[in-house]
Amino acid sequence: MDLLKYVTSLSRPKTKEKLMNKIQSIVCLLLFVLPALAFSETELPEPKNDTEARNLETARLWIDEVWANGRLELVSDLVAPEYVRHNASGSRTVTPESYAEEIKASRARGTVFFMNAISIDGNVIWVRWSGNTQSSTGEMQASEGYKYIDSKVGSWQKHG
Repeated sequence: MDLLKYVTSLSRPKTKEKLMNKIQSIVCLLLFVLPALAFSETELPEPKNDTEARNLETARLWIDEVWANGRLELVSDLVAPEYVRHNASGSRTVTPESYAEEIKASRARGTVFFMNAISIDGNVIWVRWSGNTQSSTGEMQASEGYKYIDSKVGSWQKHG
């Protein structure tokens, strides 16, 4: 069924319960399906060498698979043994296992992220992302810099 027919079919509910189900379907479509389609084709920059190519693949997996799709089994392969997070409240070091638990808790609150843009400069990759969470009143956006150590995420700095 094409998208227009689907949305049109949502406009003719017969009962209050069906109306609520239709509204939930529309909200889900607007919040999760359409943004995922819009950002699923983020163009990756051309790597200058093998290290940049490996780092770009790690970044893609980190955002598209771990954060957007909840594939927590990849965290230990993508994150350095000591991952340093820098933000407004200071710096802290986390292990892949403890950070996987933080990601799991964030996703349990309904947090979903989409990669909008990505750039690379040697071992540093900048990702511009947007996201939604059930506890948020609007869309979140930020740019984050990831420093790579042996093609694993080694540190993180949030901007915006």
